Amino acid sequence: MNRLLESTWAYRLRELRHRWTFPRTYHRMAQVRRRYRECADRKPAAVVRREMRASQRFWGCKPLHYLRYGLYRADRPLTERQLLAYIPEFFFYSLFLPYHDDEADAVELRDKLLAERLFERAGIRQPPAVGKLVRGRLLDRDLRERTFAALLGELRERDAAKVFVKPADGQGGRGIWIFARAADGSYATAAGETLTEELLRRLAAERDYLVQPGIVQAAHMSAIHPHSVNSFRTVTENLGGRVRVVCSVLRAGRAGRQVDNTCQDGLVIPHDVETGAVVAPAFTELEESFDRHPDTGFVFTGFRIPGWDEVARFAVESAARLPRFTYLGWDIAVDAEGPLAVETNLGFGLDGFQVGVGGLREAYRIEDPSFYWRHRRPRR
Repeated sequence: MNRLLESTWAYRLRELRHRWTFPRTYHRMAQVRRRYRECADRKPAAVVRREMRASQRFWGCKPLHYLRYGLYRADRPLTERQLLAYIPEFFFYSLFLPYHDDEADAVELRDKLLAERLFERAGIRQPPAVGKLVRGRLLDRDLRERTFAALLGELRERDAAKVFVKPADGQGGRGIWIFARAADGSYATAAGETLTEELLRRLAAERDYLVQPGIVQAAHMSAIHPHSVNSFRTVTENLGGRVRVVCSVLRAGRAGRQVDNTCQDGLVIPHDVETGAVVAPAFTELEESFDRHPDTGFVFTGFRIPGWDEVARFAVESAARLPRFTYLGWDIAVDAEGPLAVETNLGFGLDGFQVGVGGLREAYRIEDPSFYWRHRRPRR
C-alpha cells in the first residue's frame, strides 16, 4: 500500500509540474492560447467549465488538451462519450505509454544506426544503407571501413537519383542533408553543396549519420506530392503476441519540400484503418484544413488509398518481429516492391492523430484511466 501511495503521489507531483511547464515549453501552446483568446464563437462559459471539469475528473489531470483541440468552439458540440474520448498529453506520455513500454529499452530505436541493424536482424524491410558516418569515420553498412569511391560506386549501381544523409539522433526531419544527382553524375543539395568525401568527414566529426539512397516511391504515393517521400504514420499494439493497428494517417510534403514531417509544414491525411479510405480533410500542424493538396491539386475527399491492406499487414508483421515493445509508431513508405519501414518510435505524436481523427480513447481501449494512476509498469 505504501508503494502504491508513493507511486500515486509521484505522478501527482509530475502532473502539477506538467501544468506549469507544458504551456511554456510546448511551442504549439502559445498558438493554442491565442486562438482561444481570439475565438469569437465559443460555447457558453458554463458549458466550457462543465466540460473541462468532466474531463479532469475522468482523466485525473488538468485538461490542457481541451484548449489544444479547440473543444471549446461552438461548432464542436460534444456528447460525453466524444468529450472523454480525447486523451490528454500528460496521461498518454507520463502514464499510459510508460506503463506498457520503458524508454530505457528503446536505445536501438532512437539511434538510426542501431535501428538499421535491428531491422536487419528482425527481417524488416527498410531503405538500404550505403554508408555510415561514425566518430569521424566513413564505414559501410556492416561497420567496415569504406572508401568514398566505393560509396559513390554503389549509389551509381543503385541508380540513386537522391542521397539522404540522416543524423543518427535526428527527429522531425531536422538536420538531414539531401543531395540530388546532377547531369554529370555528381550529387548536390538545393543550395549547391556538393557531396564529397571532405563534406562527409566534416559531418562525421560532429555527429553520427546514416547514408541512404532516396526511395523511389510508388506512383500513387508520388501523385499526392512528388517532391517528398510521403509516408504512413501507423501505430501498432502488441499485447501478449496479439498485434493490431491502432490508428494511422498518411503524411505528405508540400511547397516542394523533400520531407513530409508536420513540423516542416507537411500535411496529415486521416484515413480509416480498416479500409484505407480518407475520412477527413488533410490538416497541418497549425490546423489549416485542405480538401485537396494546395500544390498538386490532389483531391483527398473520397480517396481510398491503394494497397492500404498491404501496408497494414506489413506494420503488424513488423511489430510482431519486435515483441519487446507494446506500442510503436511506424513511418512506412511504399515503393514499387511494397511497404518499407523508414523508422519506428516509442514516443510518437498523439496530437497528429487527434487533431484530425478525433479522440482515440476507444482506439487504445482505455477503459479506466485511474488504473494507470494506481499501477506502475509491470515487470517483464
